Amino acid sequence: MAFSLRQFLLVATGALGIAVAQPAVAAEPTLP
Repeated sequence: MAFSLRQFLLVATGALGIAVAQPAVAAEPTLP
């Protein structure tokens, strides 16, 4: 149970990190 919860948190954190990083990566080429 605890391992499953830890796995879920790890995946959720990874997905959140990607969701936050994606706009920054998409906007990067527009920077001077």
